[in-house]
Amino acid sequence: MLSLSLIEQGSIDIQYFKKDEILSTGSIAIFNPNIVHKAIKTDNISKGYWVIYFDMLWCTKIQDKLFDIKSFVNINQYIIKNKELYKVFLSICKNAYTKDGDINIEENLKEFIKKIFILYCDPIVAEQDDMIVPKIKKYIIDHINEDMTIDTLSKHFNYSSNHIIKLFKQFYGITPHAFILNEKINHAKSLMNKNSEQNLLSISVQSGFYDQSHFCKNFKKVFGISPNQSFVKLS
Repeated sequence: MLSLSLIEQGSIDIQYFKKDEILSTGSIAIFNPNIVHKAIKTDNISKGYWVIYFDMLWCTKIQDKLFDIKSFVNINQYIIKNKELYKVFLSICKNAYTKDGDINIEENLKEFIKKIFILYCDPIVAEQDDMIVPKIKKYIIDHINEDMTIDTLSKHFNYSSNHIIKLFKQFYGITPHAFILNEKINHAKSLMNKNSEQNLLSISVQSGFYDQSHFCKNFKKVFGISPNQSFVKLS
């Protein structure tokens, strides 16, 4: 879900994935879908914190009319420092939470979010990202028995490691490392389901783990039980 927020007085520290920002009066905080974040009050004078959550289908339809693109394009800023947009958004927030607010609130909100999308979205880059992410996912699955790292993906697809991390957080809500690990563990579980007679060392190697202990440790982290306990359940 997309959400936008502002504060009328004071400031709030917002912790995004590996990045900290300050939301202060006159600026708007952007929370794109699947982006992990945490807001922390930094002083005793902060007040008037407003947030609106946007339906993704509604947003995607607006973007489709603007950019002729079928999937949602993330806003490319964490904090928007635009006083005019801030004033408009503050007015919309107050009307939205007021019993006798403006009856045209949805239309006003639509015009506001259109301006945000036009000014702070890059549909061409997003379309390229939409095409590359499935290719990276397929490459990971096709090479699941290999020692896969973010650097491996970066060199193969000629994308920076930081951009690949950003894409996976955006599309899957987790880092590439976590995605690769989950795929390896699920592959190992599939091998165990097919043949409970296989030894753990063989399964570890076929799933791309460099040793059996590393495999067992991560298997238990994902499923809550050891591979041996899983074998017992299967038998």
